Amino acid sequence: MPEMKEEPIRDLKNINLVEATPEVLARIKRMTDDDLLRSSQSLDMIAPVESMRRLREALHKEERAIKWLTGVLVVLTFILVWLGFEALYPTARKPTTAATPQVPTATAAPANADIDAGRAAFNRGDYKTAFREWKPLADKGVAEAQLSLARLYFYGIGVPQDYKEAVRWYRLAADQGNVWAQIDLGSLYEEGEAVQRDYVRAHMWYNLASAQGGDQTIHESVIEAVIARRDALAKKMALAQIVEAQKLAREWKPKK
Repeated sequence: MPEMKEEPIRDLKNINLVEATPEVLARIKRMTDDDLLRSSQSLDMIAPVESMRRLREALHKEERAIKWLTGVLVVLTFILVWLGFEALYPTARKPTTAATPQVPTATAAPANADIDAGRAAFNRGDYKTAFREWKPLADKGVAEAQLSLARLYFYGIGVPQDYKEAVRWYRLAADQGNVWAQIDLGSLYEEGEAVQRDYVRAHMWYNLASAQGGDQTIHESVIEAVIARRDALAKKMALAQIVEAQKLAREWKPKK
């Protein structure tokens, strides 16, 4: 089958590249050197054709750059989502060698066992059992269980969806210093979802979460993402709001 040639652009010499339509730019990008030369037949246009050739190459580079950036964003989004859920519902948490050994208390083993039982139930899709395992722990003040209940209520998993109850458990966990609850709560305040939008509170919770970079159970890429989100939010805030948010973060103390 003969190769299709791009139709010559008859008014090549009159093209204003600044005002060129996307359709014209797309045609230039598809044109071969022969196409460009055919478009300039009978015209003294060697210099314009060279300019068009450079424009065509620039358009191709721009297209490749956009595809590359899109791919990077997709991969980063996937990694952050995976890290968030893996931290909340890991299949097996590996102890860190640098962690300080903890002396088990009378309640530590049963609490951990119930947390793990809730995770196992969640992972097999038995969300009501997961709720039953986590609820008594959340009532006793176990931050990880409180975070788990917050997410169950927020997404309506195993329980009727209840934003008010979700926010209550998020706050209880965040007030104890749970980094994932602080990140989620910051996001809710930033987006105005389930709570009234409040950039000051959002910035405060992002700030507190980002300060936990030394916690070895939190991947550094998560902290970097929180810092980036906080800084992006700050660009939408007045200076007085940022100062207030920083003041609230400095004065905050965990509640045990």
